[in-house]
Amino acid sequence: KDQQALDSSRFQAGLGVSYTYTPIINYRSNSHIDLSPFSPDSGGDTTLVTFDQEFSNKSYLNFEIAAKLPWIELGLSIPTYSEASTITAPVSNELLDGSESTTAIYQTTIVSELDVEYDFSVRVPILGNYKRWIYKYANNSQMDYGLLMGLTGFSVSDRVTTDVRFRNDRTPFNNLPAAETVETSRDMSFQTVYFGGYYEFEFVDELYMTVDIKWHNNRSSDGSQIDVDGFTSSLRIIYSPTLDFIDF
Repeated sequence: KDQQALDSSRFQAGLGVSYTYTPIINYRSNSHIDLSPFSPDSGGDTTLVTFDQEFSNKSYLNFEIAAKLPWIELGLSIPTYSEASTITAPVSNELLDGSESTTAIYQTTIVSELDVEYDFSVRVPILGNYKRWIYKYANNSQMDYGLLMGLTGFSVSDRVTTDVRFRNDRTPFNNLPAAETVETSRDMSFQTVYFGGYYEFEFVDELYMTVDIKWHNNRSSDGSQIDVDGFTSSLRIIYSPTLDFIDF
C-alpha cells in the first residue's frame, strides 16, 4: 500500500491523566438585598451589595482522552477541580421607612464556588507534520512540539446570606439578637479560549509525556464582569496505542 495512504488510515487513541494549573479569575458579584418585608413603606426597594472575588492559580488533576490523527491531535480533559471562596462584608445599617427610630443592621456573607467543567484542546504538531509533508512519511521520532489552542468551561455559583437584626439604640451588631436571614443565589457559566505551545516526548513505547504552556486572555467587555488572565502550564501522561480504522 502507498505509505501516505497507510499513514492516513491510522490514528492513536489515548487515555491518561494530567496535572494542570488554573488561570487567575476575577469577577464581580452583585446581590440585591431585599429589606422591604421589614419596611412596608419602602415600596419594594432593594439594597445592592457588590463583592470582588479572585481565584488565584491552583493545581488540579484531570482525566484525559486523546485522539492523535495524522495531522492534528484532539483532546478532552475531564477536570476534578472545585474551589470555594468566602467573603463577609462590613456591617451596614438602614433606617426603616415608616419608622423614626428602628434601624435594620445587617451583614452579608457570600460563598462562591468555582468549578472547571471541561477542556477541549487541539494540538498541531510542527515537527511531525514537517516530516510528513517534506519526507512523505510518518513521524517516528520520540519527540515532537507544536501549537496548542483550546476552550475551557467554568461554572460559578454564589450563595448570599444576609443576617438582619434590628435596634432602636446604639447596641453593637454582635450584641443584638438574631432576627431574620435573607438568602439569595446565582449560578452562571462561562468559557475562555487559550493559545500556546507544547512539547511531547515518548519515553516508553506508546506512552507519552506532554508539557503545555497556555496563555489565557479573556478580559471583561460589553458589560461582562469576568476576567480570566495569565499564563498556565500542565503536565500530561497518556497511553496512546496505534489503531487502524480503515481495512485495506
